[in-house]
Amino acid sequence: MKIRIRKLSELKKIISLDEGKKGKRMKSKVLFFASMALLSWVLYTGFAPGDESPRWNPSPSTRINETPLTPADQYSQLPVGIDAGPVINEPQFINSPNGVYVVNTPFRMVPRTSGMQSEVIMTRHPTNQNILFGSANATAGVSGAPFSVGWYVSTNGGTSWFGGDTIRNSVGAGIFNFGDPGPTIDKDGRIIESFIITTGSMGASYSTNNGLNWAGIVGFPGASTSADKNFSGTDDAPSSAFYGRSYTVFTEFAGAFVNRIVLTYTTNGGVSWSSVAPVSPVPSTNHFHQGCDIKSGPNGEVYVVWANSSLTNPFTEDSLGFAKSTNGGVNWTIARNNVANVNGNRTFNMMNNIRVAGFPRIDVDRTCGPRSGWIYVCMGEKNPGVAGDVSDITLYKSTNGGTTWSSGVRVNQDAFGNGKKQYMGAIRVDESGGVNVVYYDSRNVPTNDSAEVWMARSMDGGVTFTEMKVGDKFRHAPTGLPNVNSQYAGDYIGITSTLAAGNPVNGNQRIWPNWHANNTGIYQSYTAKVEVLPSNPCWGCEDFTNTAFTPNYFNLEYTGTQYWTRQPVSAYGAGSGSAKFDNFNASSGTVQSLVTSCEPTPAGYYLSFDEAYAPY
Repeated sequence: MKIRIRKLSELKKIISLDEGKKGKRMKSKVLFFASMALLSWVLYTGFAPGDESPRWNPSPSTRINETPLTPADQYSQLPVGIDAGPVINEPQFINSPNGVYVVNTPFRMVPRTSGMQSEVIMTRHPTNQNILFGSANATAGVSGAPFSVGWYVSTNGGTSWFGGDTIRNSVGAGIFNFGDPGPTIDKDGRIIESFIITTGSMGASYSTNNGLNWAGIVGFPGASTSADKNFSGTDDAPSSAFYGRSYTVFTEFAGAFVNRIVLTYTTNGGVSWSSVAPVSPVPSTNHFHQGCDIKSGPNGEVYVVWANSSLTNPFTEDSLGFAKSTNGGVNWTIARNNVANVNGNRTFNMMNNIRVAGFPRIDVDRTCGPRSGWIYVCMGEKNPGVAGDVSDITLYKSTNGGTTWSSGVRVNQDAFGNGKKQYMGAIRVDESGGVNVVYYDSRNVPTNDSAEVWMARSMDGGVTFTEMKVGDKFRHAPTGLPNVNSQYAGDYIGITSTLAAGNPVNGNQRIWPNWHANNTGIYQSYTAKVEVLPSNPCWGCEDFTNTAFTPNYFNLEYTGTQYWTRQPVSAYGAGSGSAKFDNFNASSGTVQSLVTSCEPTPAGYYLSFDEAYAPY
């Protein structure tokens, strides 16, 4: 799809908003014990230089030195500034058949001058969409320095950010670990972060005050010391019998469930966790499972996806695994190693000697729209197959809860077979039902040794996509830091979205792609706000049972005084009551309207106004 990018001055000439219209473990882990007189150091992100192994995680070769980072090296005062000299230095307006997108200037959430923020991920509060939480593998960047997972927080919808690169306990001491951040936020606003702990096993911590302090690490019962590549999710569907249950999935490279995906869950906000239990079936011959992801459905279904990969170098992902649970992750009604044949792009030299995998990422449409419940998975693939090059981003979907799956489609829209590279994708189905995929992209680099950051959005269930550049060019190369694997440049990126109530000017759907880049000389976590102007449908699922008025996601256009009241059962006899809106003191001829961009949804999910029932 071809799109045009316009500046604001041009846009004003072509857009007229009708306000009255509805709108690592890569090598076997070996423990070495040093002298009793010394605490030795953690080797960050994995396997020895040049080593090629299916296990892609930090190697706990030694113990960690828990010397806290200095304040100057740890924190940045906020609000933060914008990087100097980015290519995207003012909002870019992108006109497409699905509406107008505004790509704002990318910025570092919590800047620093040394060390590294990589392997980034972002999520949002399930009920307070002003709260965004990002995380990353973070290190001070000096030989022997400790590392942790970063915490980057906004409580005002992304306007400003605060945080640091080490999570800290109630007295301010650092909580160190082997990274691989896997955050989620439960129904009570508790931030739960899973990661590899210093024994090489898997565990988690939680925060009840937006990341300022964290509880002690809880190791997952039954996890081996060869755990890798975790992600977490939560059941935030109020109608679910398991509402508030949070989950973590990861790969076991040892123990009873070797080479399989396992799951653990918490029912008390991370205070304790269930014993790990297998999700994926026993791998097929000469295969292992890695690169899992997890999401919940609109009714509390638990969906897990993973790569079924060959144990033969280069460990290609050759099929997509999927599992479904309807009882809170206890049993699995679907658990298959091959719901789709794929040709993953796993390599140890995508460009400049960096490692990249085709690990799948999953999300679910949880709107009240026509595709509610659809499951989408993106991943990196190479040709032959769906991909047209050495590395493209592809998309698979299920429209029936995971029972059957579509053939793959190519997400990036550059010329097929042009030799360019798209890799390390992440996916988010936003509150308007849009399917958003972010990825690194070399299409504009003649030498193919650097990447920009692009995002594609589909408003028709992944059939067609509008692409836009959201992040500037950088040379994607290994970090070059002490104690960091020579091929490591981060293994995944993230994306989330928010729906801001009542913003008819710039639109209320916002997408937040999140990536790491070394534009400043060191890898840091970046994001950019992508706004969707209100020509897109918004499936807000506002059921009006709440007594708070005006309802979220509606815009009032009137003069005078407005009055909202709750009424008995409506004249149509629908629901347990109705909402009444009156306005007064408007001059003759003034347009008075209640405006929402929502399209028709199931009965009970929208307000209608019928002049026949007007009190005149």
